[in-house]
Amino acid sequence: MADQAAVKKILSELSRREDLENKVCADCSNPNPQWASLSFATFICLQCAGVHRGFGVHIRLARYL
Repeated sequence: MADQAAVKKILSELSRREDLENKVCADCSNPNPQWASLSFATFICLQCAGVHRGFGVHIRLARYL
């Protein structure tokens, strides 16, 4: 499992970036994503996070911001 401090650092770095990619879901382009896919270091929406979480943590790791 990912170290909690490392996870927080990654999320903090991603949320500080001003890239347009961080303003929309990486999977479906919905605005204002509230979840992060730690496997891909991208932001995703609630619906896509549900799909990612359904794969299991051994395949995809998603966290609520």
